[in-house]
Amino acid sequence: MLSNQNQFQSEFEKAEISIREKIIANPEDPRYHSALGRVLALLGKKDEALNEGRLAITLLPIDQDAFNGPRYLNQLVEIYVIAGANDLAIEALKKLSNIPGGLRVGYLQVNPIYNSLRGNPEFEALLIK
Repeated sequence: MLSNQNQFQSEFEKAEISIREKIIANPEDPRYHSALGRVLALLGKKDEALNEGRLAITLLPIDQDAFNGPRYLNQLVEIYVIAGANDLAIEALKKLSNIPGGLRVGYLQVNPIYNSLRGNPEFEALLIK
């Protein structure tokens, strides 16, 4: 995913420790679980990353908070992409496409994090939906 990932390994490990401390103090806060999921994905800890990202959307589901809920699903999509779970990312993007304001097409078009999805017919279809 990141060409210089090894260079940043130590910083990701420090971030993991810091975020875990935040979770101990705030176990029900989806922000920290989502952030931890992203860091774990960057560290190559796929299963843990997916679990944390999924926990974030469980703690604040879209049907409970239509404004902030999609934010955590979008972040879960990025965790999926970083972790190499592109099929799961596409499925989550499809769900977001059915939520008003859920799919940020312009962001998907320009953000290099989604490069691994480019050329995927399902991803490309979402960009023009």
